[in-house]
Order: sequence, then structure tokens, then C-alpha cells
Amino acid sequence: MSPRKRKPGARSTQKAMMDRHKEIRLAIEMGQGDVGTWIQEKFGFGPRTARRDLAAIKKADPAWWRKHASESRGVINGISSNDGHMPARPELEEAIAGVVVLEKLTGGLLSIARRQTTRVVRQTERLLSQADEARVKVLRRFIQLRHQPSRITERQTLAFATIVQAHLDGLAVDIAYARHDEPPVPDTAAGGKARKASPRRRVGPVCLFHAKRSWYLLAKVLDGKSAGELRQFKLDRIERIQLASAPFRAPHDFDLDAHLEGAWEMFHRGPGSNEQIRVVVEFDPLFARTISETLWHATQQTESLPGGGLRFTATVNGFDEILWWVLQMGSHARVVAPAELRELVARELDATRRMYA
Repeated sequence: MSPRKRKPGARSTQKAMMDRHKEIRLAIEMGQGDVGTWIQEKFGFGPRTARRDLAAIKKADPAWWRKHASESRGVINGISSNDGHMPARPELEEAIAGVVVLEKLTGGLLSIARRQTTRVVRQTERLLSQADEARVKVLRRFIQLRHQPSRITERQTLAFATIVQAHLDGLAVDIAYARHDEPPVPDTAAGGKARKASPRRRVGPVCLFHAKRSWYLLAKVLDGKSAGELRQFKLDRIERIQLASAPFRAPHDFDLDAHLEGAWEMFHRGPGSNEQIRVVVEFDPLFARTISETLWHATQQTESLPGGGLRFTATVNGFDEILWWVLQMGSHARVVAPAELRELVARELDATRRMYA
């Protein structure tokens, strides 16, 4: 790559440098965003010279730099580590995404990592001009997100932090995990009798994800009869967790969507089977529009029926989740196929009716 051609008349004397620094300081005070690029275009310099100028200005007057650059004009720690460019001040739309939305999520999906997300919000706010800060305050009250709340416990928070640390350090974790069919651990401090502790498992963290109001760990089992399998662990059921000495590196190209392909939401296969099952459900006119407006599954297809109804078709690899989806539609949904799913729905409805008989 050929060096930039210096503009005619450009000088390298001390006087010229001082004059140049005055122009740069004025540009920063006026809110110039990517000052590194501006210097190169204005004076015909390369990235290295622009970097030297910014570093010299910062060193010569740190108080001015903190006031006009670091705090209010779009500079984070002075200069970026890659090319010496100062990041551009975000537009208002970026401020909305970076401050308002992230702040709202801090109380919802990301509440388990509240301290980290709050820090990001504050760092983003420092990039804003005073005018934009005032507008964002207005938007905070105007924009609201209704997210599914998560039940955050000390156990879940500890598991989250330990799993993140294990992933960053390239280590496995040892966990004691309670299965879904096991009773919760009694509160021994309140006089309860503790049951036998859940067995320890060594797993390699592959992915953390949020679904159905809870956080889950997808991990590779490293010991026992199920060694080598990918399993999902609900964080709130991890009774004990600690870093293991065994190294583990998650696949860098792991794709959660590909892993869950065919799942209705988060269970990637039916019990003991990877069979692809075509499900057909018909909805009455009252629910037809709502069903057609929503993307329930990547494979879904819809077809209008005479009288205003709707036929919904999707291909899944298990009945567990779609069974409960159909049931929550009540009398507005009727399973057409397969017969096995029809029987499961009828069985659950019979059991419910007996409860109220």
C-alpha cells in the first residue's frame, strides 16, 4: 500500500505542528467524530502521524482532554488500539439502541449480569453530546420493553459467572445437577431434612442461552455413560459448581440455531429419536389471523380455509413442546395430523376434564 501523498505546502516545523494541534483541538471541541480520519484528510498524513498528534495533545493537556474528548466528544481512553482513530460520536438512533434498550434489558433477560450491562450503558452514555443525552432521557420514559421476567437467584447468578469464567479460561466445570423429576433441595436452616446430594458431573460449556423465562447451559458431558453427548442444564438446578482443572474449548463455529433446528423452541429432538414429523393443525376464524401474523417456527406454512379458518403446517422432531402449544389454544385449534399427536392432546384434555368432574 503506497503512502499517502502529503498536500502541497504541508510543513513539519514546530510552528506548523503547534498550529495543526490548535486546529485539531478546535475540531474536537466542535464535536468532530472520527478525528483520526479527519486529520489524515485535512493534512494529508497517514494513520501513524494522526496517532502521534492525538497522543501529543492528550499528553500536553490531560485536563482539557478529559473534558472535551474522553467525556463528551466521543473518545474512549483517547485512541483505539487498532488504527489510532477516535470512534465517531453515535447518532441518536445508536444511542437509543445502546442506552435505552440495553438499560431496559438490564432488568430482564440480562438481569443475571446486571453489573456488566450497567457498565456498558454508562460507557455508551459518555459518548453522547449533552443535547443527545437530554433526548435519550425523554426516550427512556417513552420506549418500554415488555420482556419475560426471569427468576434470578443467588445460585443461578453464581452458576452464570462461573460458566462465563470457565469459557474465557478454556476450562471444564464440575456441577451437581438436580433432574427435573427430583424434588427441590429443602431449606435445612429452616429445619428441613436434606436429601442425598445430586451426583457430580464434569461438563464442557458450549453455549449459554435464555429461553422460556430461564437461563440454560448447553454443555458437552465429559464423564460417565453419557460422555460425549450435548446436554442442556437449567442454571437454577445446578446445586453446586466449580471450575475444573481439565481444559475444554467450545467449538468456535458452534451455531445454536443449527443445533436446535427442528425443535419447536429449545428441545432439539424427541425422546430417543431424530425423526422429522410433519404436524398439521387447523385454527378457527377467531385465531386464524393471530396465528398467520406470527412466526412460530422456521418451517411453518399457512393456508386459508373456507369460512375464514387456517391450516398450519410445520416440521418438528418431537411432540413435547408443540403439544403444550396446541393445548394453550384451547378449542380454537384442532390437530389434523399426525395421529399420535391427536391422541396425546385428547389424553391431556381427558385428564383435565376429570380434574374438574
